[in-house]
Amino acid sequence: MTVEATSTEYLPGTAWNWRHFLAVFFAGLMGAVVGALLVTVFDLDLDSVSTNLGVLFGFQVLGYLAAMAYLSTRVGTGNWATDYGLRFKASNLWGIPGGLALQIVVGLALAPLVSWLGGDDPPQQEVGEMIADATGTGSTVLIFIAVVVFAPLVEELLYRGMLLSWLRRVMPAWGAVVISALVFAGVHLLDPNAWLVVPGLFLIGVALGYVALRTGSLGLPIMLHAGINLTAVLLAFFGDDLVDRLEEMQEELESLAALVGLG
Repeated sequence: MTVEATSTEYLPGTAWNWRHFLAVFFAGLMGAVVGALLVTVFDLDLDSVSTNLGVLFGFQVLGYLAAMAYLSTRVGTGNWATDYGLRFKASNLWGIPGGLALQIVVGLALAPLVSWLGGDDPPQQEVGEMIADATGTGSTVLIFIAVVVFAPLVEELLYRGMLLSWLRRVMPAWGAVVISALVFAGVHLLDPNAWLVVPGLFLIGVALGYVALRTGSLGLPIMLHAGINLTAVLLAFFGDDLVDRLEEMQEELESLAALVGLG
């Protein structure tokens, strides 16, 4: 049976409510549980990238997408563009460099707070530790596919395609954006080491929710999210080298300034 959706300014064809959102969320968790069982049965290395992203995260993504496909057929129209706003245009590609810029701006804005709360040795998210320990081309490719492609896709479908569309039908736009951003940021606390990045994730969630409401689809939010995650991955891979290079440039500039001053 198809449930008739209430007209709204954002994704007017949707009929999602909080029960549907939770059903998909827990389907993802159950997918991760299935992945964990497979890891146990086949005695896979829990510390490897292929196990964490290829099996655990992979089955989590399958759980999300399977539940969304089922609900789209049974509750929605069967069209993901209508049900979730999954539409892309070529112009959406600017969201990738836009997401890079957004990540940098949010990071710089919150740097004093993060430094104050985290001290000299802030906790690192599990995915950050995984990236730092990754070796080999296969692991690198898997990280990019999981973090830059699938994570933005499923998170935008869930938080901006389902949760935000329901919230927008029952409250003003600003409230829907704020609450969806709070949920989006808060869920990351399932990783105990992620508490330090929650303020930044909230601001990013607000930005992505605003863009979703303004554009009426998930094309640009997904690209922005991909750019944000890409920035984080690149910093995790090359951040130390970048810092070393910046320090070298600073020393060179100081030396040049000293020479000019002597001349």
